[in-house]
Amino acid sequence: MSDERMIRALGRLEQALLRAEAAGAALAQSAGEGDAARDSLAHELAGLQSRHERLRATAGAAIERLDALIEPAAAETAHG
Repeated sequence: MSDERMIRALGRLEQALLRAEAAGAALAQSAGEGDAARDSLAHELAGLQSRHERLRATAGAAIERLDALIEPAAAETAHG
């Protein structure tokens, strides 16, 4: 991985950690605010989990399509 790509990847990880910390702080704060705030955060979390699963499925399908394209080409190159 090039240095630039690694720096960008680390930056994305840092941003993800900041978002996770903010969500944790919001959850801790909501502990004192009652059921409505917790329900709102639970709903938001459920939405994020659903989105994550859809993205995971989409990425998996894309990888399978790439494999289907790459494997025959790699086999052809190896034989020829």
